[in-house]
Amino acid sequence: MKKPLILIVFAVVIVAAIVVKIKFITPTISADYKLPSRVGPTSDQLLSNQLAELERNPNDPATLASAAEMYFSRANRSSSVSDYQKARELAKLSLKVLPKDNYAAELVLAKLLAEQHDFIEAIEAAEKIAAKSAKVRLQALPLLITSYLGVGNSKRASELADELVQTRPTSLAMSLRALVLEEQGRDQESFFEFKRALELEDIGDSEQSAWIRAVFARHCLKHHDLKNAAILLENALKISPELPLALDISGELSLVNKNFDEADRFFNQAFRATRDSHLLIQLANSKNLQNKPEAAKQYFSQAESLVAADIEKGSFGHRLDLAIAIIGQGSDRSQKAIDLALEELKRRQNSKAWYVLARAYSSAKKWDQALAAVLAALRSGTREPKYYAEASAIYKELGNQQRAEFYERLAREIN
Repeated sequence: MKKPLILIVFAVVIVAAIVVKIKFITPTISADYKLPSRVGPTSDQLLSNQLAELERNPNDPATLASAAEMYFSRANRSSSVSDYQKARELAKLSLKVLPKDNYAAELVLAKLLAEQHDFIEAIEAAEKIAAKSAKVRLQALPLLITSYLGVGNSKRASELADELVQTRPTSLAMSLRALVLEEQGRDQESFFEFKRALELEDIGDSEQSAWIRAVFARHCLKHHDLKNAAILLENALKISPELPLALDISGELSLVNKNFDEADRFFNQAFRATRDSHLLIQLANSKNLQNKPEAAKQYFSQAESLVAADIEKGSFGHRLDLAIAIIGQGSDRSQKAIDLALEELKRRQNSKAWYVLARAYSSAKKWDQALAAVLAALRSGTREPKYYAEASAIYKELGNQQRAEFYERLAREIN
């Protein structure tokens, strides 16, 4: 009689452990900004001071490089093409004055390469910079981590993220490692790494604190953890009310809650600040969810025009956004979207590029090629619900109902 009792107790313990684990995975987050929201001058004030210093010393390479970095940082927050261009101009001027051992200016130019999705070139430049000294290497590691993620090499990105955390365990380092873990499909570890990042906030960098909350909210939203996503976004916008990333993800949260007017307000506010074609694609998706296909097509068309003009100028437009905008307008130009995605895959074979290629092939009803592309996206390890949903839809078209249901179930388990 003891054996059945032992088995029952054992089963109860296992079930209890599973329940505890599930609750432990996503605790309610305390995302209050624990530090003063303004410690010292703001980034814009620092830039203004640096420009004033440039007027006094227009040929000082360190001041030129510092101003270039500040312009890049502001552009990274706002997606301002003019700020990116100013960063490049000042970095090149700095290198003209001091061609050798000018790592600060070289790093700005490497960051600009990554921003244009020229990740291979960015990695080559950043690796050369990182080899100069231990101090310079620390400055180059964040760029190397994001660039290796950009080309789909999450293994190397993970190694570098571990190195950065071990050498300098800051909130930024933790956040970058969380992004790497997420790309590898290690979502539970990613959640707690983001949580650790909040606990290690750097004094005075309120804008970085807002960014960390925004990317953490995106992680929570992907897993349908709406409560934590809302907490994080509310606090991100308290810290930085105009942060485009936080506004964008707030719009996505509103879409999930079927609050379409609010979502459109968030997307429009972010677009006014950035002129980023991605926000027009978000507005188009919103209109599709509202069953307004003609309005959606108009936004997709506007996005196409905007990003195509940027690409034509050799600026910061991205081929994948252009491909998505074309797909959104119907199947008659699917081959153009396919060509754009294939061209992007020459630059970076990451999960997003494969996913967009899968969507382009699906739009053209080339189901075998679409399946190969979406499975390539999933091989990265990332657990992205929309990738599973795309795989499910493709298997349905191929008549494999069992596999379609399997991938639909995976999508639902995550979100």
